[in-house]
Amino acid sequence: VLIIKLTISGVCTGSLVHVQWVLTSAHCVTDFNNKVPAHLLIVSYGSSEIPLEYNQTTMANCSEVFVHPEYAYQEQYTVAKHDIALIKLRTAIKLSPNVNLINVEKEDWPKTRKARLCTLTGFGLNKINNFTLHTQTFKARHDKTTCLCAYSKWIACLERIEQNGACAGDSGSSVVCDNKVVGVVSGVMHELDCWKFRLSKGSLMPADCAGENRITLFTRVYPHLSWMNQQLKMGASNCKLSIHLLSFAIVEIYISITS
Repeated sequence: VLIIKLTISGVCTGSLVHVQWVLTSAHCVTDFNNKVPAHLLIVSYGSSEIPLEYNQTTMANCSEVFVHPEYAYQEQYTVAKHDIALIKLRTAIKLSPNVNLINVEKEDWPKTRKARLCTLTGFGLNKINNFTLHTQTFKARHDKTTCLCAYSKWIACLERIEQNGACAGDSGSSVVCDNKVVGVVSGVMHELDCWKFRLSKGSLMPADCAGENRITLFTRVYPHLSWMNQQLKMGASNCKLSIHLLSFAIVEIYISITS
């Protein structure tokens, strides 16, 4: 899992799907609808905190950024369809005994209204007001009768169980259900505002993302597997759709936009 810095004050999270590929949200690697050049991105891994300075042994440069072709940003709305992207690293990250693998879900969402118990690990802003790696548990739903925001096959919802919720810095984090990655975090909104999502194009984390009745929306991986495989096939051989989780149980990778 990794963090992406969009601006001087903003960060995102992402995950490795291959030793040379990173999965994240599209809005994490775009400036409005403009793709951020790969040479401005650096991936940092193996730490539970955002590094303060460049370290060659725990950072990797990026060579290409691939944003889903149907992703579009529109500032007045909240969450985008197809909010998914891949980043190719210039060189492969060396795996170690502290690096584990977790599969990406290759089956469609279970046909049940019952919530799935899932986790989200990210560098999102937490209750002590800093960006450190943390894991939270959520109930995941993909049914428009139980989560009005999830009106299409592309999107699903996370209902928080704990006091905190997904926040700034958690965008792009992998949502893990049944030990498989099912999606990447796109945004947070109040459950009463879900009707607006039917027209939405952009992505945003509200200032009070941990407030009452906040729902985290994530872009599902399964409907985008064909697109992901296309990009991986073009840029790498024998890629497997599995996530490399770094250090401890899960430790993030951090991407920052350099000046």
